[in-house]
Amino acid sequence: MKSLLILAAAMGLASIAWAETYNLSTITSDTVIPSGRQTLTGTLAANCKISLADQAIVTLSSVKIEGSDIYNSKWAGLTCEGRATIILEGRNIIRGFYNSYPGIYVPVNGRLTIEGTGTLTTSSNGSGAGIGGGYDLDCGSIYVEGGTLFADGGSGSAGIGGGGNAKCSDISISGGDITATGGADAPGIGSGGAGSCGRISIVGGRVDCTGGENSAGIGCGGTSSAVAPASCAEVYISGGTVKSKGGSSGAGIGSGRWSDCGMITVVGGSVTASGSSTAAIGAGTSGMCGCVLIGPDITVVKATSSDGARLAIGKGSGSICRIVSIDDSLFVSDSGNTRTLTSKIVNLGKLTGDKTVEDGMIITGTLGGNYKVSIAAGATVTLRDITISGEDSSDYDWAGLTCLGDATFILEGVNNVTGFHSYCPGVFVPTGKTLWIRGEGTLRAFSNGWAAGIGAGYRQTACGNITIEGGTIVASGGTGAAGIGSSFGSACGDISILGGEVYGIGGEAAAGIGCGAEGSCGAINIIDRGIGIIEAQGGEAMYSYSAGQPIGLSGYSGSSCGSIYIDPTLIDESVGSLRRRLKPNKIDLGSLSGSYEASDGDVMVGDTSYTVTIPSGATVKINGVQVAGAEGGTALPSPAFAADGDAATTKFVKGTDGNWTLTAFAELGNDALGKDVTDSQIKVYSADTLEGLATASPMTSGVAIEEKTSAVKTTIKVTPSSGSQSQFFRVKFGE
Repeated sequence: MKSLLILAAAMGLASIAWAETYNLSTITSDTVIPSGRQTLTGTLAANCKISLADQAIVTLSSVKIEGSDIYNSKWAGLTCEGRATIILEGRNIIRGFYNSYPGIYVPVNGRLTIEGTGTLTTSSNGSGAGIGGGYDLDCGSIYVEGGTLFADGGSGSAGIGGGGNAKCSDISISGGDITATGGADAPGIGSGGAGSCGRISIVGGRVDCTGGENSAGIGCGGTSSAVAPASCAEVYISGGTVKSKGGSSGAGIGSGRWSDCGMITVVGGSVTASGSSTAAIGAGTSGMCGCVLIGPDITVVKATSSDGARLAIGKGSGSICRIVSIDDSLFVSDSGNTRTLTSKIVNLGKLTGDKTVEDGMIITGTLGGNYKVSIAAGATVTLRDITISGEDSSDYDWAGLTCLGDATFILEGVNNVTGFHSYCPGVFVPTGKTLWIRGEGTLRAFSNGWAAGIGAGYRQTACGNITIEGGTIVASGGTGAAGIGSSFGSACGDISILGGEVYGIGGEAAAGIGCGAEGSCGAINIIDRGIGIIEAQGGEAMYSYSAGQPIGLSGYSGSSCGSIYIDPTLIDESVGSLRRRLKPNKIDLGSLSGSYEASDGDVMVGDTSYTVTIPSGATVKINGVQVAGAEGGTALPSPAFAADGDAATTKFVKGTDGNWTLTAFAELGNDALGKDVTDSQIKVYSADTLEGLATASPMTSGVAIEEKTSAVKTTIKVTPSSGSQSQFFRVKFGE
């Protein structure tokens, strides 16, 4: 075999490592397990030193090393001589030998990586770490990527990390299930008492740490005096599930008593920390820590301090914490001694199970699994560029988004939602409840077969009410289902469209907005409070069913729909036999190139320098203000009426004496003026020409305030002085 190895090297082939199994029960003298892939098994009976050579990759398979505390046995239970990897199989137990040595020792500048699926229980025989260094014995870096670990530190030493009065390099955990307990003055993971450690990084796995007296759970050891403070360079957590409890006077994560921890960063994962008579995350009693930064991508952070929730993050008793920065996107809630932080952002791409989204949260990302996403009852949530592409399977019997009660969607960006099983809608709201849709983004909602885009599922429990106030909505129903409304054989509550751009496309025999085949819906109200356009398309005929109406009934003779009201100010157009288009009759005053005579029902927006005449008997809207035409002449009220709030009807009447009487009724919120309307806050301007209003002074006579109710309702009558030919008036409130 030896000649074969030489030949392989001479031929330029890859190096060959021959795996060998070492049975500890047969070892009777100090032994170095060579580099390459090896296996260690059995129980060590002899009082001898077992080492792993540099670059060794060793599988521990049911190993048992229980060292004896003998002065002449000054070594760890297992000693790494450089860089080594341990792969865990079965149940393994390793205890150090002489008092101050660890269970597993990692040399300075060395690195130990632990992986696998087995279990490892480690400890010292007195004052060493479970894994790492010993008393006055510096150690290298420790990386845990898998396995189940139970690591106990002796007096002054960490479960994983440094020994007392010693240095430890970086500690990184990316996987595994770890339980680490520190000895007196030492953390579960970190630096020993009067010692130091490098960066502690946790990016995955499950970690449960407990610190000894005076020490943090994760971070620095501690001491009862300031003579020899311990230190830790940094604690960084971006994933995993972390639970850490400090000993008396120690933080759960951070510094212990009289010790100094650098920056503490929590930007991901679930973290539960508790401190005793000090901060849960931050500085221990009389200790110090750098910045505490908690970022937006956490799942949850719970920090409990016996000093109260307000002091749970930051500094403890008599301690110093430089800066505490909690991302603005996080919810902060206090209960008893616990401060809880939860993320407002729900990234669908990171879900690993069903999710109920709470009030105030922001949903974003692309759903990567077949999970049910529900909206909590009463919640207002933001949809920000989400994609839910449900899989049509009876195993996933739910909508793309399921409202559990009343809910409000605020739309941002482009959102695409498709239901899962073919009988389920894109978006569902339960019967008796209401979904409000607002914002400036887009929502595209689809069925995977037989359900509404937004509304009810196939022959399922009736859905509730749907109110659209903004955004761009594209809702397409499946076979026999409305784009917005009920589905085949189901019912829907009232549908109200007040604003936004809405496109409802019905499946075969269903209405675009309204009833599904053999279905029903409540009242449909379309009122222009900012509508851009509404296009509704009924589904084509199917079987014995006729084509569905664009708005209202399906093609099934037995379907039923409540009252239908469409704002008469909207332009109502038929586009072919199945499509109906509604759009506001709006005139942009800024685009006028000359004088304009309004028609009854006109909606005008913007400003103009040209004369706009409102004929007697006509009623128009100017920038949201309803204005009635003058009786007996022509007049132009100002488009701007109130400082804030909504102005209502104005009326001009020309008397037989040639004088005008103006009645203006304005509704102002108290928040607009801050106090009751006073006479001095109402000013009336008049002029013989439109241009004259720009330089007119307020009238000082002929103004009578007839009603003034708590800055909410005001009625004014204005009578110009005898002989005035004024035809143009402006009324301002709140000046």
